[in-house]
Amino acid sequence: MKTRPAHSPPWGFTLVEVLIASAIAVVLIGGVYSVLYCANILTYKNFATNSTGTEARNALDHLQGVLQTAYSVPVPIDATGAALSGSLTITGAAAVASGLAPVMSGSAAVITGTGPGIKFYRYVGGPYVVTVPTGGLPGTATSVTIELDNSALPPPPIPQANDILLINTTVVPTVFQTRATVTGSTTLTGTNGTKIKYSVLLTPPMKDPNGTPTSPIPYQTDNQGAAISCSASLLRPTAFVIVINGVNKELRMFDSYATDGSGKVILSGSNYTTLTRAIDTGTTTLSQFGVVTMGSQTFVGLVLRIRSTDYDNYLANKQNDGFCTYMGLNVFIALKSKP
Repeated sequence: MKTRPAHSPPWGFTLVEVLIASAIAVVLIGGVYSVLYCANILTYKNFATNSTGTEARNALDHLQGVLQTAYSVPVPIDATGAALSGSLTITGAAAVASGLAPVMSGSAAVITGTGPGIKFYRYVGGPYVVTVPTGGLPGTATSVTIELDNSALPPPPIPQANDILLINTTVVPTVFQTRATVTGSTTLTGTNGTKIKYSVLLTPPMKDPNGTPTSPIPYQTDNQGAAISCSASLLRPTAFVIVINGVNKELRMFDSYATDGSGKVILSGSNYTTLTRAIDTGTTTLSQFGVVTMGSQTFVGLVLRIRSTDYDNYLANKQNDGFCTYMGLNVFIALKSKP
């Protein structure tokens, strides 16, 4: 039988050694966990910040791109879709403080209403050839025949309900435009190559740019006796509105919106595109639109405070509503032309 030499070290560890080693392991594991936990939170905060920035940039790019096609000066609207009236002239520090008119000290700006949205008409396509019957095109016409070139890239769009057909007609020596509200379109037979004819249904009466019913468009011929047709362009009513959706707000684009009898934009329905999904919180009014005039130039002012919600589950109760996940926009968007 083997026996243990008297001078050999003891087998195993003492209780004190085990406790010390366990304490060191707990400290090390806790430190590693703390580092990984903080890194995880900071990673998702960074993701949330990047997502917010991307969403803000995409929304601003979309908004600016559409406003570049504005054919009329945007009109501020309230949360019900009704147009806002009244204006406020501000200068210097007051203009800067408004957030909607960052002008230099001593300069003046006129703000026409401030609200959750704007509405305007935008140019969507053309040209179209409008057929004027031999008896003329009366201002009470309920339909008109147009022709478009389907070989163009892209071809002019087919007029749809709520669009405005802007007819350019020349009656010597006066040049004027006639606007007709479209209710629908029907394809006609007898196309000529790439030229396609449509019968466009209208809501009478036709009106001039000032809203006054127009006189009939007369039938005209050239010196060879051939009929002279009119050209036309297509306008589409468009609105950007900050809409409350639950506890947050969204920036929505209503394309080809409808109106009620009083002219309010109908904000219900599904005919909209959501550009941002979380603006402000609750019912705060930090975000708003305004139409600002400085000198002879008109701008759309926008104050927007948004936050992406993509990582809320990961950041729940971990400062997901902190400043690091928000982005504020205070922009001035110039119209491409003076409508």
